[in-house]
Amino acid sequence: VYCSDTKNWIPNSVEIQIADDHSEQWSKADRTWQNAAFFGHKASTKSTVKKPGKWNHYTITCQDHQITIILNGEKVNEMDLRQWISAKQNPDGSDIPSWLTKPKSELPTKGYIGLQGKHAGAPIYYRNIKLKVQTNLSTEPIRYFNRASGELETEAVYGEGFLRWTYENPQGKLSLEAMVKR
Repeated sequence: VYCSDTKNWIPNSVEIQIADDHSEQWSKADRTWQNAAFFGHKASTKSTVKKPGKWNHYTITCQDHQITIILNGEKVNEMDLRQWISAKQNPDGSDIPSWLTKPKSELPTKGYIGLQGKHAGAPIYYRNIKLKVQTNLSTEPIRYFNRASGELETEAVYGEGFLRWTYENPQGKLSLEAMVKR
């Protein structure tokens, strides 16, 4: 989710892992590489993945910097991207894989959604994919990572309410598109 660069997606997105934790390979893998983990960053709180041949049901909610994973009806993981300010260490002090070179706090909270085609040679199948745009506007201030100070800061924006409506609301996006197209 939140993929901002489709050609170099690995460091420029948040990968929510899909894996068969019942297989020998994945059951022995690092927990941050197992099913419903934020890959390389945060393991799920418990394993609710079904055995091969059964369908798993995910609900993944992305609201600004907060991402929540519900797997088979149980909340199993959540992440506040603002806490991941390093590309080398997770907030709990564990190491991040070296190929994940961008801190999650620096990612935009909008972008493409990608679906894995196969994993470790095993095919992955999807069905009944539904996307729902949340129309409730964020009440959180606009926050950004200031590289110079190394701090998360709040941005003061004149007309912030109008900007949020324009970019976060379907009617706002339609209005913007109508005004911009010639």
